[in-house]
Formats: sequence, structure tokens, C-alpha cells
Amino acid sequence: ETCMLKDVRPQLQTGLQELAQLTQGTLENVRTLALQLRPGVLDDLGLDAALRWLAEDFRQRLQLPVELHIDGLEGTLRERQYPALYATTLFRIAQECLTNAARYAQAQKVSITFKQDVQSISLHVSDDGCGYDPTKRSSGLGIIGMRERAALLGGKLVISSRPGEGTSVEAILPLSIPRKEDAVYAS
Repeated sequence: ETCMLKDVRPQLQTGLQELAQLTQGTLENVRTLALQLRPGVLDDLGLDAALRWLAEDFRQRLQLPVELHIDGLEGTLRERQYPALYATTLFRIAQECLTNAARYAQAQKVSITFKQDVQSISLHVSDDGCGYDPTKRSSGLGIIGMRERAALLGGKLVISSRPGEGTSVEAILPLSIPRKEDAVYAS
């Protein structure tokens, strides 16, 4: 019996090392996923910093060049008093647009423009990918989710795309939040 244990020990040790590596990789994936779901920078530094982080993340992880333009109130966005739901909504829409550009459109570059004025906040994301014909393709869950997020805040989502010409998505949110019963759901 002692001889059998000696033969099994190296195999057990190798198996344990492989298990430890697999566990470590899984933990790193969970951390990355948790950070992508709600990055701390969104709460700590505001939407402008979170969009910078998101653009840099896609540049590094997917080698997708992302140009980011913040117009109007750069540096003061965090001081503006609007619900965190606005920041979360626009961050999620930007994230979905970048994911679609990388995954489906095979884009070589993406441009994000964030604007805030007294009346509204807007996010415009455009890519140079393959584009599609929106009249011939049903909306996927990502597009439906973006439309619903914007509509819940009384906003709208406008998508423009043509085969071979890329895709453009614009989310416009009014700074006065409508009451829940007044929200209009975009189709």
C-alpha cells in the first residue's frame, strides 16, 4: 500500500497544480467580468472617466482603436447633479456598441462622442465596420436592451447603418427624468 501511495503522489501533485492554475484563471476572469459590469471608476470619478477607461480597455484587450471626445462640460460632469442611472445607462450603451463593433462589425476603429448641455446628455458611437441593413435584420437583445435603457429615462436611441458603411448609434437623454408612467418605450 505504501508503494502505491508513492506512485500516486506525483500524479496528485501535478493534478493539484493544474487545479490551482485553473482556479487562478477563473478568479481572474470573474474579477474582469465584475469590473466590466460596474467599474468602480464610474462611481468614483464619473462618466467621463469611465468612458476613458472603457475606451482604453477595448484598445488594450481587443486592439480596437477607440477615439473618445467629451464635449461641453469635461471636468465638471461629476459635479453635475443627475442620477447615477444616467451614467450607468450611457456607460452600458457605450459598452454594448463597442462590443458589437468588435464582435460583429469587424470594425477597425470606433469613435465615441459624449456631450452634455443644460437640457440633455448624448452619446454618439460610430464605427467603420461592415454595417447592416436594419430593415432586413431583426433587433438583437443588445439593441433591444439599449433602446429600453434610453426609453426608461425618457430618451431615445437612433441607429443608422448600411451594408459596407459602418454603424452609428446615438443615445439622447433629457436631463429631466419623466415619471415612470410617462416613460415612452421606443420600438
